[in-house]
Amino acid sequence: MAPTLTIDKQQSGQFANLSGDWNPMHLDPVAARRVQFGDTVIHGVNGTLVALDRFFAQRQGQSEQIQSLSATYASPIVQGTPLEVVWQAKGENQFRLSLLANGKRAQLLKLTLTARDGSCKDHVSDHRLDAQLPAQLTLHNAIGRDEEVDICWDRELAETLFPSLCASVPHEQIANLLVLTRIVGMRCPGQHSVFAGFDVQFGPAEVAVSRGQARYQADSVDERFNRALLNVTSGCMQGEIETLFRPRPVQQASMEEISTVIPVGRFSAQRALVIGGSRGLGEVTAKMIAAGGGKVIITYASGQEDAQRVCTEIVAWGGQCEAIRLDIGNLDEPTLDAVFRQNITHLYHFSSPKITKNEQSFDNRLLQLFLQHYVFGLNEVLAVAADKHGYKDKALHLFIPSSIFIQEQKKGFAEYITAKAAAETCLAQIAGRYRQWTMSAPRLQPMLTDQTAGVTHSTPMDTVNSMLAHLPSDRG
Repeated sequence: MAPTLTIDKQQSGQFANLSGDWNPMHLDPVAARRVQFGDTVIHGVNGTLVALDRFFAQRQGQSEQIQSLSATYASPIVQGTPLEVVWQAKGENQFRLSLLANGKRAQLLKLTLTARDGSCKDHVSDHRLDAQLPAQLTLHNAIGRDEEVDICWDRELAETLFPSLCASVPHEQIANLLVLTRIVGMRCPGQHSVFAGFDVQFGPAEVAVSRGQARYQADSVDERFNRALLNVTSGCMQGEIETLFRPRPVQQASMEEISTVIPVGRFSAQRALVIGGSRGLGEVTAKMIAAGGGKVIITYASGQEDAQRVCTEIVAWGGQCEAIRLDIGNLDEPTLDAVFRQNITHLYHFSSPKITKNEQSFDNRLLQLFLQHYVFGLNEVLAVAADKHGYKDKALHLFIPSSIFIQEQKKGFAEYITAKAAAETCLAQIAGRYRQWTMSAPRLQPMLTDQTAGVTHSTPMDTVNSMLAHLPSDRG
C-alpha cells in the first residue's frame, strides 16, 4: 500500500496539458456541476498513471516494459478525494492494483510486465497541443467512427507528474496510454463521455499507423447501455476502450411551453425570491411564476451564465426577472437587504449540493453539507428578513421542497433523508413563530433535473405539470 495522496485541480490542469484532454468536467467547476457527478472529477487515466507511478516507486527503479494493461473504472473520483494504491502479485510479472478513493475501490488495474525488447521507444519527441473544445458526439454519431488522433508528449511535464513511471518504462508506452483519454474525452464521445475502462497490449503494430498517431474505430455501439467499444491501434499498442455516453445537461421547458399551461394571472400577486433558480426545479419554478404574472428574483452561487440565461429568457418573453449572486454557505447581508426591501411575498428554496448516494457508513460531513443548504443557511436568510426588515409582522410564504425519500426510506440516502426531515421540522417551527407566515414542504417525487437525468424517464413538461400541483397560487 502506498501512502495516501490526492489529485487536485492544479494537477488535473497539468494532466490536461500533458494528455490533450481538456474536457470541462475535469477543469471547470461550473460546467461540472451540471454533469451527473456534480463536481470536477479526475481524468481516469490520470488516476491509472498515478497508481502505476506509486507501484514502480516501490520497485526501486527497475527498467521494464508493460506487456499488457487493463483498467476498470468502477466510479468517478472527485478532485481532492483521499486516494490509496494497493497491489499484489498474481503470478510471475503479473500484478493486480487497486486505486481506492475514500477507502472504496474506484479503479482495478491488471498489469503484466516483461523485459524491454525495443518494440517501444525510450525517447519520444515532444509534441504539445493548444487547448481546444471537445467534440459533442451522440451515440448515433459514433457508429462507424474511424479517426486518427495525434499522440501528445511533454517529457518535462510527464516526469514532474509521474517520475517513477517515467524512470521505469519506455516513454512511448506512457504517451500511448495518454492518448486513450484524449480519444474518449475529446473525440468519441467527447464532452459527454464517461471512460469505463480499457484493455491494451504493447508490441509491434499489426497495421500501418504512424508512430506519432493512434487510430480508433467504433466497433460496437450498444444503445441499451449508451455504450461504445472502440478499437485502438498505434505504432506499438493495440487494444480496446469502453466508453459510455452520459446524459447531456437537462434543458428545462421554455417560457413559451410553460406559458401554455399556466393560467393567466395565477401568480400575479407574488414577488418571489427563488434561491437556487439558475437551473433544475428552481429554474422551472421561476419561469412558472413569471408566466403567471409574478415578479421573480433568482439567485445563483456559481452559475452566473445559467442564471443570466434564465433571466434573459423570462424577460424576452415579457416576464419580470432579475438575477443576483447569493451563496447559502457564505451569505452577504447587503445583498439580502436589497432583496427584502422589494417586499418579497414568497420565498422558494431550491439550493442543494449534489445529492450523493452513500452505501458506506453514515457520513457526518455529508449530513452537515445538506444541513447547511436546507436548514442553517435558510435560517440565516429568514433571520435577516424577520429581524431587519419587519417580516415578523408581514405575510411571507415559504416553499421548501422536501422528498418522497423520507417516507420511502430510500436506501443509500440516509444523510439526505435526515437533512430533509430536519428541514421540515425546523422550518415549520420557524414559520410558526410569526402569525402571517405560512409554509409548504411537499414531498416531491424525483423529477427531471441534471441530478436525475440518467435515472428518470420524465420530460421537461412532466416536471412543469408536477410542480404546478404544488406551487402556492394567488387564487384560493
